[in-house]
Amino acid sequence: MPIPTPRAAVLLALGAALPLLLGPGGAALAALAALDLGVLALLLLDARLAPGPSAWSAGRSLARPLTAFGANRVELRLSGSGARTATVELADAPPADADAEGHRVRLRLAPGAEAL
Repeated sequence: MPIPTPRAAVLLALGAALPLLLGPGGAALAALAALDLGVLALLLLDARLAPGPSAWSAGRSLARPLTAFGANRVELRLSGSGARTATVELADAPPADADAEGHRVRLRLAPGAEAL
């Protein structure tokens, strides 16, 4: 699911400052509407260019045999076939009572690259 970036939030916040700079009247509202529509168009274009679910491949591997009362290392792999570098959040869902670390990570994945 595409999530608006901090850059998009800053652009929209700057657009909210336009009426303050231009003062009251129709010119301020027209400038605000134009900026908001431009930012919205850029967000829609970015979402359209974002790779879909079929562009991603994920897997999990663990050493066998598993130990019942000890730590078991789980490796997550993610690869993408998109045309652009993507910033993604990779997360596993360990059991609630597990002492898990590193099961949620944010990373940048270049086109055709694999992250482990």
